[in-house]
Amino acid sequence: GRYEDPTADEFNDAFIELNEMLGEWSNNSMTVYARTLESFPISTGDGEYTIGPGADFDTERPMFIARAYVRSGQIDYPLQIISIEAWSALQNKSVGSVPKYLCWDNNSPLATVRIWPKPSENYTLFMLQEKPITSIPSLDTELEFPVGRQSAVTNNLAVRLCADYSQPVSAELAQRAAQGREVIDRTIRRSLNLDYDTGDNVGPWDFNRGYS
Repeated sequence: GRYEDPTADEFNDAFIELNEMLGEWSNNSMTVYARTLESFPISTGDGEYTIGPGADFDTERPMFIARAYVRSGQIDYPLQIISIEAWSALQNKSVGSVPKYLCWDNNSPLATVRIWPKPSENYTLFMLQEKPITSIPSLDTELEFPVGRQSAVTNNLAVRLCADYSQPVSAELAQRAAQGREVIDRTIRRSLNLDYDTGDNVGPWDFNRGYS
């Protein structure tokens, strides 16, 4: 048939090309982000933690926190991610109970994660975060890309592989690749300020009523 399964050498060539592309994009301030779920212990009465290399949560500083929850034993309690403005509207920040809200300020090099109410016991905090990917360790690495990011990577890799194998690039593939790069570029522009992205929510956030 017209299509054949790649050989092991071809897989490896594509893997090398992929990492070269990710490295070039990163050097040109067009970093690709993938989602990773990480967990961190949080202590009774402590509702504020720094996150970044060498911080309280010693990990790569996230660009975006998509989801969060705390776990006690076998029970998970989802956290609503709120803006800095909504956090500022909280009047009694010292109250302790099961955490309900998480706020993060996206500062650099260290960001701050704030949790309210302050935990009334020791919990484990889980956060699904978007983090930069400048290279992929192996062909077996599993990554979860946000919507639009995976197609951007695969389509642009396909364009590069066409050149490597002296194959023509269709107009449709070239257009998809260009649109994918624009998705990444918009993400980078979003990260250049401290604006809070409400995700699927629209309208202002009110502490008593939620999103309008």
